[in-house]
Amino acid sequence: MKKLRFKLILAFLSAVIIPLVITEYFTLSRAETYAKESFQTRFTSEVKQIDYGLTMMFKLISNHVNLLGTNSSIIDNQPHVSRYLDLPATQMTPTNNPNEAQIYNYFEHIASNFEQLNYIYFGTEQGGYVQWPNGGTTDYYDPRIRPWYLAGVGGQGPPVRAPAYYWAADNSTLISTVKQVTDKNGKSLGVVGMDITLSALTKMLENIGFGYQGSLLVIEDTGRVLADTRNPENVFKMVEASENNALTNLVGQDKAFSDTPLLIGSNEYYAINFTSPYLNWTFIGLIPTQAIAENLQSFISSMVLVTTFSVIIFGAIAIFISRLLSGLIEKNQNELVEAKNKANAASQAKSDFLANMSHEIRTPLNGVLGMTQLLEKTELTKEQQDKINTIIRSGKLLMGIVNDILDFSKIEVNKLKLDLVPTKLSEFIPELALTHQANALKKNIELIVDCSDLTNQEIMIDDVRISQVLGNLLSNAIKFTKTGHIIVRCQQLHDSPIPTHTL
Repeated sequence: MKKLRFKLILAFLSAVIIPLVITEYFTLSRAETYAKESFQTRFTSEVKQIDYGLTMMFKLISNHVNLLGTNSSIIDNQPHVSRYLDLPATQMTPTNNPNEAQIYNYFEHIASNFEQLNYIYFGTEQGGYVQWPNGGTTDYYDPRIRPWYLAGVGGQGPPVRAPAYYWAADNSTLISTVKQVTDKNGKSLGVVGMDITLSALTKMLENIGFGYQGSLLVIEDTGRVLADTRNPENVFKMVEASENNALTNLVGQDKAFSDTPLLIGSNEYYAINFTSPYLNWTFIGLIPTQAIAENLQSFISSMVLVTTFSVIIFGAIAIFISRLLSGLIEKNQNELVEAKNKANAASQAKSDFLANMSHEIRTPLNGVLGMTQLLEKTELTKEQQDKINTIIRSGKLLMGIVNDILDFSKIEVNKLKLDLVPTKLSEFIPELALTHQANALKKNIELIVDCSDLTNQEIMIDDVRISQVLGNLLSNAIKFTKTGHIIVRCQQLHDSPIPTHTL
């Protein structure tokens, strides 16, 4: 038992500590890769959620802009919208004009459903302009020359998203979704739009963490930076004009981490990017190479500590468990031996019972069959003869079942013995096949027996059991053959003579 206990301790330690050491080795060798893959997985998951949220937001804005473009209060009141073409910078007063106030109130109602929305506005072909919320204008403000107006007119119907632009009156940079407004004849009446600011977009992204001091940039397809959680001063700059010029080649592409870091400013970063299929914006994730190195060093220290601690803990556990297991194994062995003895005794009792019952049943059954066969030889009517035949067939069938039960009981205790008798196969097999000839003829199936290869071959076999096996095969062949013929072909498989003492 002491040897068993030692083996258990050794096996337990080997099963736990060796894999732990191997795992630590390979984990440390790939820790940098793991860190980058972890950031990449988290970045991809988070950015796809961000993209989905922004896409849904802009689709919703687009739907509302589309409704604005067909709203009767906007179309009908278009001639009454105030103009600021000849005025220096001033404060808009839409509520002083009843017609313009109706448009403003409609804008205000829509804005109550959008937390991120900054502006809703309408510029007319006559140079009129109204917006929610109230605000100031620039000098001699003409909406018709603004980027959002030109984008709306160029869209010719469906809502479009204009490139980001700067709004000097509020010192903010905006992303516009706009639509041209037309009358029933298709004549342009102006452009409606809804805006969010880039500062609001950056705030939405600042609360998202990617681990390893990761940061996120969002770049428009024009190359303009829409958001930069690492350096907000880059917002609204063109990529090539900012410190992020190393990222120019990543705009509009989907790439995993490259092995070569990018030099941005005075720092090196690993970069990964994802391009939104709807917004056509490029999301670029950056992770400092220094953060990876620091994480790797921390990881190595943690792994060494964990390994040392594991060896001590698992060693103590191995000793305790080995003692417990050795006791349980010894107890289970004793129980197994006892259970085996009981099972053997039960099996022997069952076999003895089957053998006794088989003998007990066979004795009266032989009497029934014997008397029935004597009765068959007397003068009987045809009906009596048919019933006698049925009794004999059923009795023989029952006798076969009893013999099978007896054989089964002998097989279980390894006491089945073959009753070997010298038999000529060339005579035995045709005679056996002949007993199935009648069944074959009923189905118009020809039964062919070819035993020419076994002429004058005499071997020792248990003819009763061989008859059972071959009889079952022939019965199945006749049963499942619909037309044609069945061939029973016997041949010697080896050139050497068949031993006369074996089957």
